[in-house]
Amino acid sequence: MNYKNDALVITESKSPFKIKYVNETWSKLCGYTFDECLDKTLSIIQGPDTDKKILNDMMIQVDSGINCSARLVNYHKNGTPFYNKLNISHLKDESNNITYYIGILKFDGYHNDFHNCGIMV
Repeated sequence: MNYKNDALVITESKSPFKIKYVNETWSKLCGYTFDECLDKTLSIIQGPDTDKKILNDMMIQVDSGINCSARLVNYHKNGTPFYNKLNISHLKDESNNITYYIGILKFDGYHNDFHNCGIMV
């Protein structure tokens, strides 16, 4: 798999899911450097149009050991909302214990562009 162009974030597997790694693509997409987001939660990229029900449903799935995906509105550090397709998978240790979650975000347009014209991709 080649994730060179994908935004990657790795979090702890236990709530509150603190950020342990982001790649350069994630930093460009979300506006935060690695140092700015280390040990923070993903709430730093969430805002008023981020669907909390979808987030809760995803957390139930990953807590049950199920990989999941969804389309969300997140926010750049400067406040600009954007759509992204998020896939969450597990990272396991040699004993098959889930140790981290990896999120792969794919930019899917600016929120206001889609909202104003009614287009949903």
